[in-house]
Amino acid sequence: MTAPTRVAGLLGAALTTLAFAGPAQAAEPEKGEVSSTTPTIEWTGEAMGTAVQYAHYFAGSQLVDDCAAPLCDSFTLTVGEDGKRLVISAEDNGYTEMQIRDAAGNEVFYSTGEDAAATVFSKSNPKKGTVYTVEVLTDALAPEVDDASYFASATFTPNPPPAPPAEEEEPAEQP
Repeated sequence: MTAPTRVAGLLGAALTTLAFAGPAQAAEPEKGEVSSTTPTIEWTGEAMGTAVQYAHYFAGSQLVDDCAAPLCDSFTLTVGEDGKRLVISAEDNGYTEMQIRDAAGNEVFYSTGEDAAATVFSKSNPKKGTVYTVEVLTDALAPEVDDASYFASATFTPNPPPAPPAEEEEPAEQP
């Protein structure tokens, strides 16, 4: 099968899926905050992805300029206090792309993910009041994949202790 034939097949599948898609589901809940009193927040959603997603996978660029349901799903996360480590994770039953934007809309993280593995972002010491938009795409448009649902979480934990200084190795004896 030639590359143009594969692309045409993917575009056809994408258009067919869109034509028969039901109403889009938003992330549930749509927003949340992590802090010491609520160190973990979890959400679910549906994001079927797009044929363009496959081009992004090979090019390594960001997901989409405008994350819109049903192709992409978003969740608004607020950081409740300083001095912690934030870990955001998204996964489905296959390949999951995740992009994180700051309050100004700038990309702070992007990963094309790996098949059957969670996509994870980690940040030490995000400032109190920082707002992130977490955008997710799944591989539901891929052949033989029919589930657009994903599970995501954000966890706020103490920062890991600093690594101990490296020990100097003693020089080897020369013969």
